Amino acid sequence: MRTIRLKGVGFPVSAVCLGTAYLGSREDDETSFAIFDTYYEAGGRFFNTAHEYGDGNSERVIGKWLRARGIPREDIVLTSKCGEDGTRPDARAMHAEELLEDLDETLSRTGFDYVDFYLLHLDDVRVPVCEILSAMHEMQRQGRIRHYGCSNWSVARQKEAAAWSAAHGIEGFLIDEIEMNLTRLNVDNHAWHCNWLDGEYAAYHRQTGMAVGAYSPIANGILTKYLRDGDTRAWRPHAVKTYTNDYNFDAARRIGRLAEETGFTPTQIQMAWVLAQPFGFPCFPIVGARTPDQLRDSLGGLDCALTPDMIRYLRPEA
Repeated sequence: MRTIRLKGVGFPVSAVCLGTAYLGSREDDETSFAIFDTYYEAGGRFFNTAHEYGDGNSERVIGKWLRARGIPREDIVLTSKCGEDGTRPDARAMHAEELLEDLDETLSRTGFDYVDFYLLHLDDVRVPVCEILSAMHEMQRQGRIRHYGCSNWSVARQKEAAAWSAAHGIEGFLIDEIEMNLTRLNVDNHAWHCNWLDGEYAAYHRQTGMAVGAYSPIANGILTKYLRDGDTRAWRPHAVKTYTNDYNFDAARRIGRLAEETGFTPTQIQMAWVLAQPFGFPCFPIVGARTPDQLRDSLGGLDCALTPDMIRYLRPEA
């Protein structure tokens, strides 16, 4: 698998990152190991998890698989995320002591000594950036994380964090995880703690060159399902509220036409669009799968080279 370089990071990462949110929980260990094996055999070395995924089972199963296969820790790049507590009404746990506690648990679950990228899973504007960044810098100083970043932070808070980091001579955020795909969301109905890469985010990342980890790169499969069924009956209720609009129906049809023209699947066309880094800054898709075959389909996007005209066709700017 080809690799890409991220600004400020001294090592390459796989162009496609494996998302593991449901591995070790919804998917049992046997299925999870098969998915890991498929990714690794394809040359993938970039894994993405979080402290809250599967009540910690996602982190655990990554460590179990690595030890079972005898793979050296330094052979993979691991991202995990902290600062979320699903037992709380607002899910936020962003104070310094909570972030440090999350890291202790992440390292215990995985059995690793360090995490390559440790990201703030969400934000809590009630907590000053100085407290949050001081905690992240301390983790880095101790050698327990190599770099850190954010997920679902507003552009305004990212700018505030960047200014504080620069003023205090520390590294600051190097990755922003955010939803990025060929849809447009009905923002009022979107998940309350998640964000979507719109024009403001795109402009900020072009300006800074900071990398984007694109979660939901195929929008949970909703465009592919629409192409198959011609309607939204297979969509989950949340997806119906979030994605039902004429722009997305047209996007599905554009994907379908290009799939017929190129011979690639609709999933691969969507992956190829993210892999093309269409906004002009480094980005990588974070792809999940329930089976090895699903993962193979997604990884096939690596072989699909879109022309500039195809990229513009898939997402015409209004």
